[in-house]
Amino acid sequence: MMGDSAKKQEALNTLNGISYNDWMEIRFKIDKYFSDQLSKYEKQLKLDSQYTNSHY
Repeated sequence: MMGDSAKKQEALNTLNGISYNDWMEIRFKIDKYFSDQLSKYEKQLKLDSQYTNSHY
């Protein structure tokens, strides 16, 4: 299994030499991915909280 620093270096090596527009597209997709993950996490926390409040 690759360590975090090795994964980061591999990602940087992959991105090396791409155009600015390609970089912005990748950045947008990364931001969207993490935003979606955060929304799912917050939704689950809300559901967990509602369940806990209704059962205690």
